Amino acid sequence: MRAKLRLARGAAFLVFAAGASLVQLVSAADIVTLKNGMILEGDPQPIPTLKADPLAPSGELTQILAIDNRLTRTYVATKQLAKELGRPPAVALERIPLPQRIPVSGNAIQVVGMPQRIDPFDEWGRRTFAMTGQRGKTLEIVQGITEITPRWTTVQAIEGINHYIWTMKIATSSIPREQLTKILTRTLDAKDPEQRKRIVRLYMQSERFQDARIELEQLIKDFPDLKDLNDTVKTLRQLNAQRAVKEIELRRDAGQFRLSAAMLEAFPPEGVAGETLLKVRELLDEIQGYVAAGEKVLKLIDANVTALRSDAARADVRTIVGEIKSELNVNTLDRFGPFIRLVDDPKMSAEQKLALAISGWLMGSAAAIDNLETSIALAKLRDVAGQYLQATRQADRANLLAQLPSEANIGHLAAIIAHMKPPLPTQVIAAQAPDVGNAAAVLGLPDGQRPQAVNGNHTGEKPAAAKAEDAKKEGDGNDQCAPPKDDGSSLLKGTPKPIGPQPKNEPEPPVEVPPPPPAPSSGAAQATGVPGLYELTVNTKLSEDPLVKYWVQLPPEYDPYRLYPCVVTLNGGATTPLQQIDWWSGGYSPESLTRFGQATRHGYIVIAPQWTREHQGQYEFSAREHAAVLQPLRDACKRFSIDVDRVFLSGHSMGGTAAWDIGLSHPDLWAGLIPIVAKGGKYIKQYQENGKYVPMYFVAGEKDTATFANLDFGDWDYYLKHANFGYDVMIVQYLGRGHEHFSDEIQNLFTWMNLHKRDFNRKEFLLESLRPWDNYFWWVEAGDPKEINMILPAEWGENPIPAKKPLPAKIKANPIAPNGARVDSGSSFGRMTVWLSPEIVTFNNTLKLVINGKTQKNVQPKIETLLEDVRTRGDRQHPFWAKASWPD
Repeated sequence: MRAKLRLARGAAFLVFAAGASLVQLVSAADIVTLKNGMILEGDPQPIPTLKADPLAPSGELTQILAIDNRLTRTYVATKQLAKELGRPPAVALERIPLPQRIPVSGNAIQVVGMPQRIDPFDEWGRRTFAMTGQRGKTLEIVQGITEITPRWTTVQAIEGINHYIWTMKIATSSIPREQLTKILTRTLDAKDPEQRKRIVRLYMQSERFQDARIELEQLIKDFPDLKDLNDTVKTLRQLNAQRAVKEIELRRDAGQFRLSAAMLEAFPPEGVAGETLLKVRELLDEIQGYVAAGEKVLKLIDANVTALRSDAARADVRTIVGEIKSELNVNTLDRFGPFIRLVDDPKMSAEQKLALAISGWLMGSAAAIDNLETSIALAKLRDVAGQYLQATRQADRANLLAQLPSEANIGHLAAIIAHMKPPLPTQVIAAQAPDVGNAAAVLGLPDGQRPQAVNGNHTGEKPAAAKAEDAKKEGDGNDQCAPPKDDGSSLLKGTPKPIGPQPKNEPEPPVEVPPPPPAPSSGAAQATGVPGLYELTVNTKLSEDPLVKYWVQLPPEYDPYRLYPCVVTLNGGATTPLQQIDWWSGGYSPESLTRFGQATRHGYIVIAPQWTREHQGQYEFSAREHAAVLQPLRDACKRFSIDVDRVFLSGHSMGGTAAWDIGLSHPDLWAGLIPIVAKGGKYIKQYQENGKYVPMYFVAGEKDTATFANLDFGDWDYYLKHANFGYDVMIVQYLGRGHEHFSDEIQNLFTWMNLHKRDFNRKEFLLESLRPWDNYFWWVEAGDPKEINMILPAEWGENPIPAKKPLPAKIKANPIAPNGARVDSGSSFGRMTVWLSPEIVTFNNTLKLVINGKTQKNVQPKIETLLEDVRTRGDRQHPFWAKASWPD
């Protein structure tokens, strides 16, 4: 799978040819494809070091590629390139200059401090940028836009009392249409249609097709002689429709089936090509097919329950069948594959067929069995395991182990745990889907235009609302296994029931979101005034500040049976955890009952722990901070359906530094690290070798002091120069920018995250540790570290180099052919525990495990080991079955 990071050049550039002579013909930038699937676009320049000037070629060995796209400069290792550079044909790129009074000499801005206030641009393209200057004083600089292109906008300091020389770039997409249009119409001659066409072209080349269409329709209205451009309006409508279809597919892939179905049913057919409408109908038929398939499964289950040969068997399956009928949805349909395939097999009895359905529901289609007695026992096994994972007292857990059915099999248990709901009870109330009945905002229609449903009567299916009414009229039926019916679209929803007011076609006045209630006690979950947002508290069991609050934002239509990727985000000193959630998921809209950010669109869970103390000004590299990040994640994995192979750790400013350090200290936990305006040094410098095991995506400002520090520390250079050892690192610098949050980059971050997944089953690694709590890597746990190998943060102090010479402890793991593993820590640790699962070894008489030179004997799987591992780590996807300790 590959994904493009920068704007693709496509047919949109060539659609609007009228007046093309007014634009500049520029040579196309190179296309750079990386081994991880990312595709970058820009002008590449090999350089020997990040400190080198990309415009000044050096005779040194060049192992780094600087890719300049005029907005950012992205650095990657030449070893990361997947193939030779490509160069598409040159295209006509619209570039609109703005006259501003730019000083020819003055004080050059070398360092851009923390922004305190950034005013919006006025109609002249000017704004005030207030930032922290020297000695903490506020420095206000008046800036003006000097050039607008489809991709970047150049902003420079303009003449004032003090003459400052400063040029920065921002993404043109970050400027709203109303604001951008005012600037462009003030700059260009509004009475000249050829000049007005330039605005249309700029929006088209930005792939802002809806904005381009609005501008073009107004242009035709003002100049009726241009009515021949109505064909271009149709083309823009078609391009926007194609964009809408992609958005629907993205939402569907994120598990937002109800929203996708509503958008498809409201899709406007006017002016849309038949090919696009056919795609819309196919997508709608696909989703309606899920509903039909689910209804078929339920009917077949009813038929086989009726066909059971004994009343006792019917009584035994009543509870689990009722659960299936209550909770079956589109995310769990695939569990019934064997049942559907064999349901018409005359050689199989109703007992065997029902066993396939029940065992498939409990363990997934790959583990389905046809023994009804065993399948019923599996349901009991699931229930006892769930109680075990919730139990807080050891005596209760021991009692539950004794209650396990005799048919309990550790392989079955592992499959059950992987397919069950998160074990800790957390009441999750789903938000009502946003209103797309009037699809103007979603599909780019003129305000107030209400489209006709595209499905109409073409499928013979009733709309969801009509089917819901029919379902209510039908009643509950007489089947004792059937729960009360929901509406006709229940198979498209997760288990949680929607709350809140039913959305209407016309937005209601904004409602005030109530303040969150008082902080909950440890282990409790508190719903907030925002749907899907929860406040929780976890006990880290540390002596200092043991209780840590954290917030979780669930995506729309959250379903506990579906695995969701996750971002753990750490705030900086000037921001809060809730602001971090806004950055990733978007601000909450009371009118639409949803957020509109990228995590919402892509279906990511966002976790924001309160990892800092009040008035904390810098990251301290402490055990308290590590626990305040790791324990909320572990607790959230027990409460919410998180895909542990797709968890990303990010942070801004000192939160970015924390993410960088914690990520390198525990590289086995993350699919990737995203430090934003982070500063390296200390343990980060010492843990460079650990970086080869976790992908990293850095975002920074060219004129930020943190960037200067990272260049001086040499961490970035080290990663890029050693890419042949496994480093997957990308560094994005925004030109002329400083210490910001860089919301310009967030769409690119999701492109990168969607290409990465954790390798949990790594069998070979060499890790370094300098702190006692950096002691768990994949399937190896160490304890009792030697003092000579440890440096505590208090011993390090404020100095970049510790007084004590770093001699990090090392943990090395290697596979033993044909079936085994060797773990060695030298003399660094006094205790070692190795955790094993079938993903790492095969449990038979050929298994060989060696820990620090001693062969371990009789390493066997145990149900108690598996349950304890899931209870403590919260990882239901990769539970360990067995463990061995050294010394014995």
